[in-house]
Amino acid sequence: TVHKKCGATAVFWVLGYCAARVVCAQSPIVKGAVAAPRSDATRRCPSNSENGEHRIPMKHILIALLSAALVLGWVQTSEAASGKDLEVLAKAVGFIQGGPTGSVPVAVLYDPGVAASSAEADAVSGLLAGGVGGGKVTLTDGGKVEIGALPATPGAVFFVTQGLGAHHGAILAKVTEVGGLTLSTDEACLLAGACVFVVKTEPSVDILVSSKAAGATNTELASAFSMMITKK
Repeated sequence: TVHKKCGATAVFWVLGYCAARVVCAQSPIVKGAVAAPRSDATRRCPSNSENGEHRIPMKHILIALLSAALVLGWVQTSEAASGKDLEVLAKAVGFIQGGPTGSVPVAVLYDPGVAASSAEADAVSGLLAGGVGGGKVTLTDGGKVEIGALPATPGAVFFVTQGLGAHHGAILAKVTEVGGLTLSTDEACLLAGACVFVVKTEPSVDILVSSKAAGATNTELASAFSMMITKK
């Protein structure tokens, strides 16, 4: 985690600096700066020395850092589910009234045409191979399932990988039909009402529950669990 944060910080500043140089270079004033009189120098990227090096105006830096932040935000939200995420999901499943107990196979839904989805499916399937959770519920590997071949197994539990936004409606329809359950770390699935549980464990643990998906699948949670979740 420390290495990941340090790496993200380094990328943030590198992206910011490079973008600022581009913003400065593309400025109409900068293009004519060579022939500009000294009085106009304050309106362009001013020189640090006589050798032509330039300082980057604060306005350009702020614009560039904002752009870098948006890029990093996209990168960070694209991370695959971790073992900790799956452990929290296992505990959440254990709080379902009349829900599955013991060893619970999880079908990992993915789209082979979406790289992020395929990569997360491989990672999650590998983590589930040894069983995750313990106690009341242990999530196990139920195999990777292509999105076009959704199983009709009654009470099936699905892990929805990222990048399946175009299929969220079909996923909800299938899980409603079989009285199953959907799990994910992709908040887009929650917002679409297709995933009952979505968890985030970085920087802190957050268990999100879709009221729409829970209602469609008749998922009722123990009252003691209500203080630990956020409904959307």
